[in-house]
Amino acid sequence: MLVTSLVEKLKFALEELQDGLAIGFHSWPLAENLSFIATMSRAPITQSCDCHHSIRYSFDLESGHVMFLDRQCSLLAPFWRRGRTISAVGPQHGFRIAQAARFRCAPHDCHLGDDSSLRPQVLALPGERTTEAACPRTFDCRGFSLVDQIAEMRVPLFVLTGGDPLKRPDLMPIVQYACRRGVRTSLTPSTTPLLVRDTIFELKQSGLMRLALSLDGSSAALHDTFRGVRGSYQRTLDAVGWCHEAGLPVQVNTTVSRRNLADLDKMIELLSSLRVVLWSVFFLVPTGRAQLSDLLSAEEHEQVFAKLYAASKRVKFHIKTTEGQHYRRYVLQQKARVPNARSQEDLIANSPKGVNDGKGFVFVSHTGEVYPSGFLPLAAGNVLYEPLAQIYQESSLFRSLRDSSQLKGKCGRCDFRDVCGGYRARAYAISHDPLAQEPCCAYTP
Repeated sequence: MLVTSLVEKLKFALEELQDGLAIGFHSWPLAENLSFIATMSRAPITQSCDCHHSIRYSFDLESGHVMFLDRQCSLLAPFWRRGRTISAVGPQHGFRIAQAARFRCAPHDCHLGDDSSLRPQVLALPGERTTEAACPRTFDCRGFSLVDQIAEMRVPLFVLTGGDPLKRPDLMPIVQYACRRGVRTSLTPSTTPLLVRDTIFELKQSGLMRLALSLDGSSAALHDTFRGVRGSYQRTLDAVGWCHEAGLPVQVNTTVSRRNLADLDKMIELLSSLRVVLWSVFFLVPTGRAQLSDLLSAEEHEQVFAKLYAASKRVKFHIKTTEGQHYRRYVLQQKARVPNARSQEDLIANSPKGVNDGKGFVFVSHTGEVYPSGFLPLAAGNVLYEPLAQIYQESSLFRSLRDSSQLKGKCGRCDFRDVCGGYRARAYAISHDPLAQEPCCAYTP
């Protein structure tokens, strides 16, 4: 007989697992009546994953765990010891910030939310080419297949992001597998209660190369208001401390907007005290709920560039810009002004080509769709049907984005177009043309 608590547990399981068993085998239909599911509890089940291999497991509804008993799937075998359990009850999909990370961003800031699923955010390609990607949504062999493709492309960096990648039950196996394949992997989790000390230590032991945390203000009042969750600031600082304990390098991501423009000097002081290895400064792209009113003007971008360049001369951590390609132009201009410096033309000629959307950077969503970046919503293909390398190399969209001669407006006339090229997603957000000129650049060629 089902007692009340078990009935509630079963109802919860039905609600949360209606798209398929939460451990992720792609389309396993749940039984429609509770009594049948109750008879399944602790009983061995044989289930085929999407690659048609069989996995035998038992589903214990009382504890909410799945125990793997044996499996024929050779791809999953290295990651699950006989008798290992994982949690099976709970929300497992939702890679958008508003959906998965429990953040309630202010209505006009949440440009981080869009379709940044585990944002395989970063795949990175050889040499100057850097790639961002997100793993497929379900826990099946396709996640590992994507890692195999990334390894074959010899990417310098692979970033898992979200939403909240910690909600993926296969996160640790994917990190471990990427490490075994020689893929340098970084993770950008959300600072929810899922991010605890033990998880950070497990990530380090699994082979994670770096953890990236978002921090958008030097105080709890500013950051928590931006994120919409009280306590987010302190959780982030706690996570930084745990990373230091575990010996895991820490990167901090900050999105610059009108709301924290005056806080940058204090942020630099804070980051120096936190001993981070990299500060990645994001410049707002007005997509989703982000509004134009919060977008910095071209002149304000130059002011931020000046602060970053000056700080880079004195701080111990590295500073890079994301969605701010024209910072490269600013840096070369400053170097050309130093006494006895090489000419600006010589500096440009000897600088590596800049990474940009679709140009050394690719984003794969949780559904397998391939985009030039998480902020440029133009899909070029899907890794479920085409190899990632083929999409990146042969897609007409990606090829056009890599051809600087196709840039329009002043970007097309600019001497810095191969080094900078303007941020393509922001151009698209303003003009609906990914090849239009950068709308927030003060430089006139």
